[in-house]
This record gives sequence, C-alpha cells and structure tokens, in this order.
Amino acid sequence: MRWLAAMLLVLFSVNAQEVSVPPSKWDSHLLDLDEQAIDAAYRQQLQLLYSNWMKDYAQPSSKQRVRTGARNSREAYIQAMDRIEMGRKR
Repeated sequence: MRWLAAMLLVLFSVNAQEVSVPPSKWDSHLLDLDEQAIDAAYRQQLQLLYSNWMKDYAQPSSKQRVRTGARNSREAYIQAMDRIEMGRKR
C-alpha cells in the first residue's frame, strides 16, 4: 500500500510546483483508465491483506493489521477517486 500512497502523493499533490499537462482529446479516456487502475490496485491490496491474515490468523495482532490496512486502502481509494471526479468536472 505504501507504493499506492507514494503514487497518490506524486499524482495528486497540490502545490506551486505541480506540473500541469495541457488538455487533450484523450482526457476522458485517461480518467477511465485511472479509475480502472485504482480499482485493480484496491482489489489487489485487499486480496493481499486477507491472504496474509489467513496465514497469520493465530497471531493476536493479525486482525488489527488487516483492519488498519483495509482502512488505509479505503482512504487512499476514496482520495484518488475524489481527485478523478474533480478532473472530470474541469
């Protein structure tokens, strides 16, 4: 999930140094692809979390790690999708 968080920071940072890309006829399609990639990354992350939980089920801390990971994944997903929605409104 750290790679997704890093990607989000790079892609969605809002600061004076943000690089803007001129609009193109492909913007709508690219936003569709972004959504698909975010959906795929979210599914993959949850599968990994639950797979690891099943392996470490007997460990007392495993349930909390899954909860934390799922919560972080959900927050990253929502933030990314909100940003895409903002891009569609431009």
